[in-house]
Amino acid sequence: MVSAGYNTAKGILSDNRDTLTRIAQALIEREVLDAVEIKMLVEGTNLPPIKPLPSKNDDGVQQVIKPDQGAPRSKAASGQPQRKNSSQFSQRAAISGRPFLFS
Repeated sequence: MVSAGYNTAKGILSDNRDTLTRIAQALIEREVLDAVEIKMLVEGTNLPPIKPLPSKNDDGVQQVIKPDQGAPRSKAASGQPQRKNSSQFSQRAAISGRPFLFS
């Protein structure tokens, strides 16, 4: 049973060796591939040229952009999940008579 699986895997890799070679070469050049790029390589399509990095005309110091100092955003507006108050957990535990771990 193990050798049958081994032979099947070896056959799949052998049948798709050219695709695997294209993927390996693209990873060497780009380091990262997304799903669309992998699909293109599997279909035999050439990848678009790599976009050059922006030229570095500064002194090597990274610029930091500070957020607006307007009214603070609530957690609900920022898309972050709301945390429940620990007293809500202890109230539920007191009502049920056992520790409450999940809401």
